[in-house]
Amino acid sequence: IVRAMILRGFAHADAGFVCLATESAATAEVVSRVILESALNVLYILQQDRVGRLFDYLAGYVRQERSELTKWKALLGGMMEQEAAVHRQEIEQKETAITQQEFITQQFAHDAGITRAPQPWPKIADRFRAVGDEVDYRVLYAAMCSQTHNDAEDLFNTFVLGALAHLRCTDCPADSLATLSSPACLCTGRSNTYFYALSTTASRIKWTQSPP
Repeated sequence: IVRAMILRGFAHADAGFVCLATESAATAEVVSRVILESALNVLYILQQDRVGRLFDYLAGYVRQERSELTKWKALLGGMMEQEAAVHRQEIEQKETAITQQEFITQQFAHDAGITRAPQPWPKIADRFRAVGDEVDYRVLYAAMCSQTHNDAEDLFNTFVLGALAHLRCTDCPADSLATLSSPACLCTGRSNTYFYALSTTASRIKWTQSPP
């Protein structure tokens, strides 16, 4: 299972390189966040109690999906009957899938000899802290969330920097222009950092076959 998680991370990394090669800096930042989270999850699982944490990872997903399904069902009362019928059908299919996933998770725990209840999957800040990379959370991950949530960063980069360059603003400190024009460079650096982190993750496992 961990091997599959790592290979999925490498697939995301490939997509990140495509974004960089096509000069899609903003999209590369979004993909970089996915890469980083993929690497972080594996690093956290491998750090200690690997089987137990993997069980918590699987069970946490199932718990979250059931919670979202409950919220989805709660919306049916405000829908027209025809629309609600379509949603009920989708909910039934989703519920069947979640039940199957829950069975697989319980079977995994049984086969692994785990008798305890699953522990809540920690929030991402806690996972960073656990692997000793809280600074990366505050500096790198937070910056990537900015792009993922489509906040005003690119507006500043596009319009403010363009205006400053057009007016040749001499009153602004030189480093302020560098700060505004740096996202693409930072994106490349961040992505490389995450690719390296994922490679480091892979090195902690003795592969029976080299990843593609």
